[in-house]
Amino acid sequence: MNRLWAGLPGPIASTMRQLKKFIISLALLAVITSHGRQLEGQVPLDTKDAIRRLDSLDHVATSTVSRDERMRAVIKIAIDYGLRTEGSPPVNRGIVARLRGIYFRSNDQSLRFSTLGLMLTQAERPEAIAFLMEAAREAPTPHTGSGPVPRGTSDRLQRQAVGLLTMAGPEGEQALRSLYSQGGVRAPAAQLLLDKLVRSDFRRSPQ
Repeated sequence: MNRLWAGLPGPIASTMRQLKKFIISLALLAVITSHGRQLEGQVPLDTKDAIRRLDSLDHVATSTVSRDERMRAVIKIAIDYGLRTEGSPPVNRGIVARLRGIYFRSNDQSLRFSTLGLMLTQAERPEAIAFLMEAAREAPTPHTGSGPVPRGTSDRLQRQAVGLLTMAGPEGEQALRSLYSQGGVRAPAAQLLLDKLVRSDFRRSPQ
C-alpha cells in the first residue's frame, strides 16, 4: 500500500505511514496490559462475573478516571473479549458494538483514535468493517476560533478510518468502493485519500 500513498499531500502520507506503526504499538501495549496472559483467544463471557467485569470496563472507558485507565479499559475489552484468532469463529458477540458505543460517547480524541485502530484485531470482522465505514462518514469536527487547528479535530479520525480499511483485505476494499460510490465521506482529507485509492484501482499509484 505504500505506493498508493506516494502522491498524497505530505500530512496525509505521513499519517498513513504512521498508522501501521501505531497498530504495532497498540498490539505491544495489549500484551503489557494482559498482565502475562497469553493472547490465545477471547475470554468467554460464560458467567455473570465475566459479564460484570466487561460492564465495569465499559464504564471505566468513558468515566472521569485518567486517560491511561480509560485506554487500558478499551484495550482490555478489545483484546480480552474480542480478539480475532486465526481460523476460529468469534466466541463472544457484541464486543465491536460495545467499542462503537464507547467511541461515540467519548470526547477523548486519543481514545477514539485507538478504538478505531483496534478494529483490525477483532473477530467480529463484518461488524468492525461496518464501524470503520460509519466512522469514515462522520462530518469533520468544526474548528472555531483563531490559530492552528488543534490536534484531534478536523478530519483526523475519518482519515484514519479510511486508512484502516486499506489494511482490511478484500472486505476493506469492498467497503471503500461502497463509500466512494455512495459519496458518504464528508471530511476533505479522507475523501482525497479515498479518491486516490479508487483512481489507482487499489494497486498502483495513478499517473
